Amino acid sequence: GVEGFVYAYIGSFIAAVGQLFTLSVPPLLSTLYFPPSSRSLATSLGVLANQSGTALGLGLTGLYVQNFPQDFKNYLALQTLAGLTSLVLIYLYVLDSPPQPPSNAAHSRTVLPLSPFPLYYASIKSLISSPSLLLSTLSYGMSTGVFYTVCTFLEQLLPGYSNDVISELGLTIVVTGLVGSITSGMMLDKSRMYLDVLRYLYLASFIFTFFWMGSTRGPVWALFGVAGMMGFMLTGTICTGFEYAVELTFPVNEGTVGGILNVSAQAFGCILIWIGEALLTVSVNWCNGLMVFSLGCACFIMFFVVDDRDYKREAKEKGAENDESRLLRNRTESANSNHGEEEEEENHHVDKEASVV
Repeated sequence: GVEGFVYAYIGSFIAAVGQLFTLSVPPLLSTLYFPPSSRSLATSLGVLANQSGTALGLGLTGLYVQNFPQDFKNYLALQTLAGLTSLVLIYLYVLDSPPQPPSNAAHSRTVLPLSPFPLYYASIKSLISSPSLLLSTLSYGMSTGVFYTVCTFLEQLLPGYSNDVISELGLTIVVTGLVGSITSGMMLDKSRMYLDVLRYLYLASFIFTFFWMGSTRGPVWALFGVAGMMGFMLTGTICTGFEYAVELTFPVNEGTVGGILNVSAQAFGCILIWIGEALLTVSVNWCNGLMVFSLGCACFIMFFVVDDRDYKREAKEKGAENDESRLLRNRTESANSNHGEEEEEENHHVDKEASVV
């Protein structure tokens, strides 16, 4: 009855609060546990785990819950078991930091406390005062909000298609998102061109979302192709957006930066879903147009307004490498100098002995 729905909504609210502690974790974990050569890939996998879990939950709901309310109760019990299992595994095996920091940036995190309140408020103040971060956060929210809108309205955006086709299409978006997230992470690890990669992912997302509008009335193979590319690009922007923001704001805590990005994503997700729901009563094309407009605004901001390439975390790593190289060179020169002095002293001693003889 109504009382059961009240309990279900209370439980959903508590689970949603838990997202505050999980969505912003990937960039922090990647900095603490992974070297610079694989840090972006680690962030992409963490972001993908969050997105894939959400998509899997949405997909399983339709497949598993056939007889209401009994199947629904069993499904909630299954979710509870999954959450408890995650809690136990994290409590038993996950440390606050690795025994040996893999990078200079990770070492700074182990030396300084992660989240004292005065440092947290100072970090928020510095983040708010950064125009580049605010604008990139705005564009990140617009892009990620489009991803949330597609996942929410997938069935309504495809009138006339069977549930099987829609389920397979959702699976296609998730799988191609997996590939896109991993690919973008590998590109960042190799190139370190955070802003450039992010710009072209936004542009490609805009193009394929525009093509999505026409593909919904075309053949099924075209719809799957466009949806796959859209999922590839949109998911790639999530990981790349995290990494770019962290580079701009270092040494601000990565969890704080990720939290701000997720606030933007959730806010724009809600706004786009609310507006999209109203537009769907008029026409599907209006809702599609809303998504294209949102991505167009994100592209404009990143291409024509944001041009900050001050990668502070990258500079710190390079500075540490240069310091190590300079120290090694000084040690080598000192050793060679001492060796030369020893040889000169030995030769002088030999000459002296020869003159005595």
